[in-house]
Amino acid sequence: MHRDEFENLKENVGELISINAFFSTTLQSQVALNFTDNGFGRPDYESVLFGIHVDCCSLSAKPFGNVQHLSFIKDEYEILFCVGAVFRIKSVEDNETI
Repeated sequence: MHRDEFENLKENVGELISINAFFSTTLQSQVALNFTDNGFGRPDYESVLFGIHVDCCSLSAKPFGNVQHLSFIKDEYEILFCVGAVFRIKSVEDNETI
């Protein structure tokens, strides 16, 4: 994520964000960490790991789906969020180890 976008997230804690593309996620944090690449070779970019909590009981529609059975790599435990999915930013933390 570009450093400016990351700063924007930090400035908007408590607000909503909408994702304008399909949003590929995983149930396994280690799988997500494998994709961060530690920002290697991109000085203006930050590696970002999102923690997402979904209360399935309170949703009338589910803007996501488990696509593990469709994935080439089954061990990724992929969950795909629809275009336009909306999330509330609860917190943003800097962590140099990601």
